[in-house]
Amino acid sequence: MTPFLDKLQRFTTDCVQTALSFVKIILFSKFRTKVPILTSEKNELVIMGNGPSLSDFIEKSPSFWQNKTCLMVNFSACSEQFTIVKPELYVIADPYFWEQQESTERLFGRMVQTVTWPIHLFMPVRSIPYKTWQKMVKENSNIIVHFYNTTPVEGLECITNFLYKRGWGMPRPHNVLIPAIMTGLRMPFQRLYLAGAEHSWLLEVIVDDDNTLYYESIHYYTKQVVRQKTRDSKLYEMMFHMYIVFKGYFRIKDYARYLNKKIYNITPKSYIDAFERIKINSDL
Repeated sequence: MTPFLDKLQRFTTDCVQTALSFVKIILFSKFRTKVPILTSEKNELVIMGNGPSLSDFIEKSPSFWQNKTCLMVNFSACSEQFTIVKPELYVIADPYFWEQQESTERLFGRMVQTVTWPIHLFMPVRSIPYKTWQKMVKENSNIIVHFYNTTPVEGLECITNFLYKRGWGMPRPHNVLIPAIMTGLRMPFQRLYLAGAEHSWLLEVIVDDDNTLYYESIHYYTKQVVRQKTRDSKLYEMMFHMYIVFKGYFRIKDYARYLNKKIYNITPKSYIDAFERIKINSDL
């Protein structure tokens, strides 16, 4: 294919994806999803993923994260580190946390019991019809709920930037880190740091003798390997989802550049290759 035809094909594909994105926004997005105005003047945000390195980061580098706004995700409220960090922001993405009764009660029950400071909880718009978690968080006035759109938006960069900025959609959120970063970019922070974001999934996939796929995961709050069957029955399906996530980070990198903001990866041995890496000195 000639360079001209290649560019024409990519432009046509981007136009189609842009049109489809508008359709998805009309069907699935909530048009008013405001982000909070924080009282602090901190312009740096530390996004704390669930990777195993986060425990060491929190313990050994307090002078780095204590003078910045912190954001935690998913099951972090059930960890002992949660009440140490006292994050101002919290993002949940997986339907697992509002569709499954046991997980709902475990996560939000723990949050209601332990939160003694103002915390902004970000929930996907699609969680609104589920009332159990909403009734639970209302028991604690320190928890302020905000909603965000997880609508996948792709296509022409000049248009998707406009849509991202208004919070009407984001790159496909196959991992909670994507909505966490996009939430941070909607706020006044100029520098974002990713901690506990190993994303070393390639090392954690197992195919047994029956061609069954397993995923061995370890989170900082469990400190043990958990083996579970994957949702995807085929290896190529799992690899495709990984492709979507890692590609999404490059789109986010371009969007951050458009906003004149910087994203730094401070996670040791992270597989995320989109963002500039920096090493931070341990306090010990």
